[in-house]
Amino acid sequence: MIFSACNGHDPNLLNITVTPTNPSILQTAIQQFTATGTYSDDTTKNITSSATWTSGTTSVATISASGLATGIAAGTSIITATVGSKSGATNVTITSAAASVYAAGYYYSGVNTVATVWKDGVKTDLSDAGLGSTANSVYVSGGSVYVAGSYYDGSNNIAALWKDGVKTDLPDAGFGAYANSIYVSGGSVYVAGLRSNSSHIIAAIWKDGVMTDLSCGGLASGANSIYVSGSSVYVAGYCNDGSHEIAAVWKDGVKTDLPGGALDSYANSVYVSEGSVYIAGYYNNGFNSVGVLWKDGVKTDLPDGGFGAYALSIYVSGGSVYVAGSYSDGSTDMASIWKDGVKINLPGGVFEASAYSVYVRGGSVYVGGYDNDGSNNIAAIWKDGVKTALPDAGQGSTALSVFVGL
Repeated sequence: MIFSACNGHDPNLLNITVTPTNPSILQTAIQQFTATGTYSDDTTKNITSSATWTSGTTSVATISASGLATGIAAGTSIITATVGSKSGATNVTITSAAASVYAAGYYYSGVNTVATVWKDGVKTDLSDAGLGSTANSVYVSGGSVYVAGSYYDGSNNIAALWKDGVKTDLPDAGFGAYANSIYVSGGSVYVAGLRSNSSHIIAAIWKDGVMTDLSCGGLASGANSIYVSGSSVYVAGYCNDGSHEIAAVWKDGVKTDLPGGALDSYANSVYVSEGSVYIAGYYNNGFNSVGVLWKDGVKTDLPDGGFGAYALSIYVSGGSVYVAGSYSDGSTDMASIWKDGVKINLPGGVFEASAYSVYVRGGSVYVGGYDNDGSNNIAAIWKDGVKTALPDAGQGSTALSVFVGL
């Protein structure tokens, strides 16, 4: 007797094909993969939902249980579908999405300063009361653009948060406030700044619009920068000790004074990397302002040629520490960055300039600030040392913050 090949049993799975074959997608984009099984009875079947999906390099691409891959970073990963002892695979290549350069600051309209955001050089004004405003910090997350700043309402300066151009006032107890720095993490929006209590100013943070004062013994204080690492919130600023301003850092609301000179000192920017806390700022040595980097509380003066400097922003990337600010050449202030303590002058005109913000992405260094053309300060972005002026109303502008993202 001759029996059929199936002998009454289900056909055996011979191999698996994964499609599309070797696709290329942008970073953050998604790609649906399909697993098709070929069986011993010459039939094929879509087995996407029953396959176990894996990505060989999850830092490049991840994949869900349903075969939906997401691009994480530039590179190539092997995508594999497995059923029992059979598997099939293909490569996915992730290419870097073109990142946009955002700058926040202000320009002078001829009447008032106007808070503005530049995206790839295109200027967008932010809503205010028409009486003057500034945008001090920008952060891009989840496709939305967050800006912290302040505007004047005719009575007080009001701290404000703009999300995609829509303004929300931050509570200030009725005496006015300034929002200086913004950070988005875990779905929450953190803003650092200061408010007035009618007698002096108080360092404060707002988390999702809820204000919390930072401790300073009841004396004047201010918060200049905020950074969130894990579940901890770091704030850089200053606290008055009764005679001088003292650079300080708050971790989860607990203040630590930073060593400086015998006179005033200020912490302007904070960045946390691999468990270390980096802070840029300056102190007065009795003659000049001295730019300084604190790493885990240890102070290192930045070289300035002996005529003074200000360190205003810090970024850590690839094991290197970048600080942006300005120094004096003996006659005028010049924009500069320090990479691992080595000063690099930024090109500009023959008049004063300053760098207020630094951001590193894809091996390139972006700096925001201004360069004076002899008549006005002109907002500018330097990418790897090449300066691009940002459009304004022709009467002066400054870029106070830069962020590079999608």
